Amino acid sequence: VTQLLSEPSTRHVGLQLVDGETFLYTGGMLTAVTGENTGLLLVGTSLNNLAAQLEESALAGITLYSPDGQILVSTVGQTDPEALTLSPDLAEQVLAEQAAQTSIRTISPAKDEYAQALIPFELGQGKDVGLIGVSLRTQLLASPLYPARNAVILGFVTAVAAIMELRNSITDAQK
Repeated sequence: VTQLLSEPSTRHVGLQLVDGETFLYTGGMLTAVTGENTGLLLVGTSLNNLAAQLEESALAGITLYSPDGQILVSTVGQTDPEALTLSPDLAEQVLAEQAAQTSIRTISPAKDEYAQALIPFELGQGKDVGLIGVSLRTQLLASPLYPARNAVILGFVTAVAAIMELRNSITDAQK
């Protein structure tokens, strides 16, 4: 709200902690036909809901990380979140090299092995607010599909990125 009031002509998108849960908010100033600012509109969704929707759309586990690698929310390995830990160095490297390559690593939460692709989590005007981890069980990628593993994972990463862009476009259109 403070950002919207200080820059009323700009749409703001960001993450906000509310009662221990992180929410994704989009906000903008409401303007009357006369051009007078009449109020604010904030639309938000919890990251838990967002991760669940992305998981359903991408058919892959989703983990959202802060820019320093802290887990914000995950649909993977609920019994062993430490296995999803992302070092601040790796988080920084992924954000720095985002245009050059997709980072893929192996994780093992709850005794299952996953291949996890890491991509930047961007909001409004390309602002990086963290990372998205897209995770697929490696047993799904075994045998005949194994040589094509990176291509399959990259396809899922692309799908998740497209979903995020579509959500931003829908939010913009609703304004």
